[in-house]
Amino acid sequence: MKKTLLIVLICIGTSLCAQTIKKNILSEKLFFGFYPTLLYYNQVIDHDKKDLAKYISCEFHPFVAYNAYKNIFIGVQGGCEFYRSNFYHRTNTLKELGVNIRYVLPIKIDKGLLRTLKFYIETGYSRTNYVKYDEVVNIAGNSTVHVDEDYAYDKQMIYNKLSVPIGVQIKFFKNLHFDINWQYNKYFKGSHLNGWMGGFTYYL
Repeated sequence: MKKTLLIVLICIGTSLCAQTIKKNILSEKLFFGFYPTLLYYNQVIDHDKKDLAKYISCEFHPFVAYNAYKNIFIGVQGGCEFYRSNFYHRTNTLKELGVNIRYVLPIKIDKGLLRTLKFYIETGYSRTNYVKYDEVVNIAGNSTVHVDEDYAYDKQMIYNKLSVPIGVQIKFFKNLHFDINWQYNKYFKGSHLNGWMGGFTYYL
């Protein structure tokens, strides 16, 4: 009896799963968007004078891609950082430019708000003017506030970076999606960096 009940439950679960998860081949031919990153830091350096060491950074990562075959998109991506600080000064702005291939999984969860989700995996290659290391390569800042830098910089984009994001897009207005991913970045002849990134994507 228990075996029969187990078989029935498995069959029902499989049937419900088959009805809920459906194949989804995208008809959109193009998408574009950007990932913004904003960082603000301050530290009290004189309590009597109420002096603050301030740092504000804004990174902008635009991208655009074309649907080359079914759910496979090929595109270009870039990045640039702008910052202001009263104690930390760097001569070079962070820049990068590269290409990527994104595969949007051909599945759709046909249930409630889950219908708005798209899952994807991507790989990208970029040229950058910076590279990350495991150790401190420079100490910047001023006599009061020190910054341990584990990045090296150059005026030209001479470094190489490989990126592998895994993400999900949540549709919230027409073809506009909120995009969040976890990504692994490997700097050739350097170290690696991973973390979360969020932004917006629009399909055409």
